[in-house]
Amino acid sequence: MADRIAEQLGDLPLALEQAAGYMGYNHTAPEEYLTLLTSRLEEMIARGELTDRPEAEEVVVASLWSLSVERLNTDQPQAVRLLELCALLAPEPIPLDLFTGSPETLNGAAADPLVWDTTVGALAGLGLARRENASLVLHRLVQAAIRAPMPDEVRTDARVQLCRALLAAVPHDIHGDPDARPRWQELLPHVIAVTKDDPPAECAAETAVLLRLASEFLIQIGDCSVALPLCERALAIDESLEGRDAEAGFDLITLAQIHKDLNAPETARPLAERALRLHESCLPADSPAIATDLATLARLLCILGEHRAAQPLAERALQIDETAYGPDDPFVSFDLIALANVHVDLGDYATAAPLISRALQIREARYAPDHLYIGYVLLFKARVVHRLNDPSAADLARRGAQILHTRLGKTHPKTVDAFALVNGLR
Repeated sequence: MADRIAEQLGDLPLALEQAAGYMGYNHTAPEEYLTLLTSRLEEMIARGELTDRPEAEEVVVASLWSLSVERLNTDQPQAVRLLELCALLAPEPIPLDLFTGSPETLNGAAADPLVWDTTVGALAGLGLARRENASLVLHRLVQAAIRAPMPDEVRTDARVQLCRALLAAVPHDIHGDPDARPRWQELLPHVIAVTKDDPPAECAAETAVLLRLASEFLIQIGDCSVALPLCERALAIDESLEGRDAEAGFDLITLAQIHKDLNAPETARPLAERALRLHESCLPADSPAIATDLATLARLLCILGEHRAAQPLAERALQIDETAYGPDDPFVSFDLIALANVHVDLGDYATAAPLISRALQIREARYAPDHLYIGYVLLFKARVVHRLNDPSAADLARRGAQILHTRLGKTHPKTVDAFALVNGLR
């Protein structure tokens, strides 16, 4: 427990001394102190009696960096603004292009290379942050010390600016952009940090979009349990705002996908049906959003045993996306998989196989060789061609299982299932 407290406090000697003083004075158990530290860090760094110190030498972590901040206020006020923004982000590396990509966040300071370099350098020079090649790292205690005295209006304005900067920085086409995954992995902790509380009215809509996009990324990497509460919050925000029917539909279909992956198709189906109704009421009939709703609903109907009802939905989804995007777009590959699933569930493996092969070809042309989407379609193809007595099934399954092992880890349920398929095909 002592190690966990020390880790939370970054092994800062003053912070450790302060923690010991607090626990000793209040007779607080280490487990309780750690809970308070994790949930109320800003208040805890201001509390704790230090032993054997003359009153003139008394200092607590909350005031440790106050002189540096005062100096910045005088010499470089833009650096204080940057410090306040970073204090509201996660205690992870903060990409500097988050600010250079949205110069208005710092009132133009990030637009001038020299001004920007000295602004960032000031934080590093005073020990308030560690500057790396393309990022800035603030310790969680520095962040808490900056947040604690921050006036409400300053905090609100910073959250609004960060929300908008993050929305501009994250990839929106999570399925089609081959570089989406590394960028989202870099920015996800900061998205979660900025959106964890009820949003200011000025950025409520942007917050909902960020939460849904984060959910979509988490679905992609197989972390649906984390995605679920984020997407539920996105839907709650969009439903509280006027004129957000289309966005609410996006939230609903994402929620349906999450519940499908969590093996709850009965919960997912009404969500997908409601998404389709909303989008058909406010979007053109040939909108790709409607294709997504149709393909998702088709897959759910298959899982629930309603295969005949699913087929026209999957065929319509494929037609819409081929018209909108062309025959080789990643979105088309999802429709192909949905339609192949219908034929598999109807026992028509010969019709399903070329649909899956075409989906695999599209994905291999657009994604990295070890992308999860390629792993999933390899495993699907292995199951289908095995039914057609194709000897390539075992190799397809091995390749797919290895991708899931690399991307999701050995113990993930989907990885376990994949290797069970490999063993079965042997």
